Amino acid sequence: MGTGTFARAFEAKNLETKEYCAVKVVRAIPRYCRHAKIEASIMRDIAEKDPQHKSHCSYLMDEFEYKGHYCMVMPLLGDSMYMVLKDNEYKPFPMSLLRDILRELFEALQFLHHMGLTHTDLKLENVLFATQ
Repeated sequence: MGTGTFARAFEAKNLETKEYCAVKVVRAIPRYCRHAKIEASIMRDIAEKDPQHKSHCSYLMDEFEYKGHYCMVMPLLGDSMYMVLKDNEYKPFPMSLLRDILRELFEALQFLHHMGLTHTDLKLENVLFATQ
């Protein structure tokens, strides 16, 4: 699905539930794995504080280690805002859609704020559309 400096994301299918998910496989470098475990802890807290997943925040479904790689299982989401803009030749979103996007983004940030968290990497690549 994508590659970053610290990890690579794959689409996977849970053989028990038949549901698709995203698996973030962190490079087998101790420093990267330590930081990923902190991220996973935050995502577990999000899942605990938002059991019905209404906050518009992604959450941790499962985690495991494989051959030294720390792996995080999360819901499968759609394209990022960046990819949608790029695919549409950088044409602006209609105002009605932009209002909905911003409302959900502000709701997510408010939810994180109430948890005492600050999102420190907010960018178009990190805002993903939900799949329906």
